[in-house]
Amino acid sequence: MTNGVLLTNLLVYPTLKYFVLPKRGQKITQRTYAKLGAVCVAFLAVAVALDIGTQTPNYFRQLQVSRDATRSQIKTAFKSASRLHHPDKSSDPNAADNFMALQRAYEAILDENSRKVYDRFGPEFYEDPHRDQRLSDTSSMAFYMLPFYAIMLFLLLIMSSAGNGSAARPWNMLLLGGVFFIELFMRFDDWDLPLTGFVFPYTTKHEKIVVLHAMVPLVAQMATAYASLVYIDWPAVRHAQQMTLLMQIAEQMDQAPWGKTEEGSSTKSAEQSGLTRAQRAKVDRHKLQRVGQIAEEQQAKKGSSLSVGSLLFGLYLVVQIYSMLFK
Repeated sequence: MTNGVLLTNLLVYPTLKYFVLPKRGQKITQRTYAKLGAVCVAFLAVAVALDIGTQTPNYFRQLQVSRDATRSQIKTAFKSASRLHHPDKSSDPNAADNFMALQRAYEAILDENSRKVYDRFGPEFYEDPHRDQRLSDTSSMAFYMLPFYAIMLFLLLIMSSAGNGSAARPWNMLLLGGVFFIELFMRFDDWDLPLTGFVFPYTTKHEKIVVLHAMVPLVAQMATAYASLVYIDWPAVRHAQQMTLLMQIAEQMDQAPWGKTEEGSSTKSAEQSGLTRAQRAKVDRHKLQRVGQIAEEQQAKKGSSLSVGSLLFGLYLVVQIYSMLFK
């Protein structure tokens, strides 16, 4: 997950801002959308390649057999690999370790039930001595899946909590929900992502899910960056126009002359009428200023929430980098 997040924060936002998206107020053409799509696809492809390239070889890759290989194909592949890595026939000092790794891979994927567990949940879950009990326990499996989505839900809400980036919140929630249902079907059913078995024959379902997890913050950051750069908050624009108009009216009321006295009325009543109008204009100005102060305070709160979100997201990156380097 770290590679995709780092790639996003370091490269995606500056690329979108300075090379793809137009300046604020300029029209977005079809060419702009084409450039945006090409850049996003390129970053996603690089992120997927980084995540797949840094994964340790799984049992299918060690034996060079596909995930849907038959028992005879697995036996043939194991015999061929054993001739190369057997300690009695290989001069490699690590031949014994390599041969034991081949045996573990062979035992894991030869049995159909064990192969499904390894393919869907990964090596750590497969090596758990209580895996069968966990598979039969619904609450245990829910706890196995939900932590990632709880953390990502919190981070996505923080990322889209302030500024124009909040316009991307529905899309980010839709993305997270879609990935959740895809993972649900991949882990507990025979369904797989279309064409991935042909393109990545040795990649397990668990590794594909790891890549999907890495793509969630990447795509969410793209959507948030795009929304923050091009989204126009029309209610805020109309509110600002109304505030400007009200301020102009208040200034005109303040500068208006006192009411003229009619014949037969006293000067005192005219002065009282003028004072009432001036006081009313002063009160109106005070109200408008107070509304402006409230708007500034709300904007400051949004900025502070964005700062808190950036801090938490940075802390999340530090934890991910530490786990990647020292696991």
